[in-house]
Amino acid sequence: MVWPKLIAEPALHLSSDDFDGRDLALAHMIVAFTVDEKGNPQNVHLLKSVNPMVDGRVVESVRKYRFEPATLDNQKIAVDVDMRVNFATR
Repeated sequence: MVWPKLIAEPALHLSSDDFDGRDLALAHMIVAFTVDEKGNPQNVHLLKSVNPMVDGRVVESVRKYRFEPATLDNQKIAVDVDMRVNFATR
């Protein structure tokens, strides 16, 4: 099996104020979704939250991701993905 490959993601702008004073080095979330046969994320939901403001913005961004779909025996297939999102200051 060949896993999906991310080919497009929208820019997501967050500030340290969005994290209510949490240490960004420790902040992370886990987003689960299915990449369908067309490379679109479906059923995007959280397994680990940061806070409602950040959660909503990240989930909305992930819904706009586009992938080369996974393949098995040269056939496009849907696969479930758990994605860890880390935050860092720039």
